[in-house]
Order: sequence, then C-alpha cells, then structure tokens
Amino acid sequence: MPMKLISKEWNPYNDSTEHWYWDDVNEKMTIKNTFDVSDVLKNNKAQANNSIDGRFGKEMIHHVAEIPVCFIVKFKDEHNLDVFSSDPTEQKRLLRLLEDPDYRFLKTTVSKLWRPT
Repeated sequence: MPMKLISKEWNPYNDSTEHWYWDDVNEKMTIKNTFDVSDVLKNNKAQANNSIDGRFGKEMIHHVAEIPVCFIVKFKDEHNLDVFSSDPTEQKRLLRLLEDPDYRFLKTTVSKLWRPT
C-alpha cells in the first residue's frame, strides 16, 4: 500500500513546498521538500545575457550569482562547502564550483569567476 499524502504546506523559511506522507504499514511519516527555482534561473540567465561586467573592471562590485536555498544545502551536503564562509579557501571553492558546467546556471554574469593557477 502506498504512502498517503496527509498535508501539503509552503515553508516560507526555505521557500519550499513540504509534502507530508503517512505509511500505514510501517507507521512512519515522511516529509518531502520540493523547490521551484525556475524564476531564479530565468532571472540568472537574463542577467547573464545582459551582463555589463566588462565595462567596470575589477574596482566595481557587481552581482555574479544567485544561489537558491536548495543549492546552498546541496553544496553543504555533497561538497562540504559553506557558501556563507568568509574563509578565502571556501570562497575560491565556491567560485570554482560556480564555473562547473553542472552549476553554471547559477551565475548572473558571463565573466569567469575562477581560473586555475
């Protein structure tokens, strides 16, 4: 017998939809979180296409990425990377990860964020 959906709620703290399931056979509850990041990814792509980073040089601070909460958690779980760390080593790891083809869609710029040394 499949699990029954007993509740579906939006969680404003991590911008996810929580699905609460109950399994009568095993008497266990399961919570599944789903994230809709399509708007963020569309915005990132639009910003990258309209990127004006080259006009300002290195003296100007500019927006280079928007990372949804689900990817912050994924980076922590799968890469042991703290996105909010001020450690320069962690910051370089984040920049290198954003250049990876698997996560390049999180960038809002066409400029290279990291280059091998």
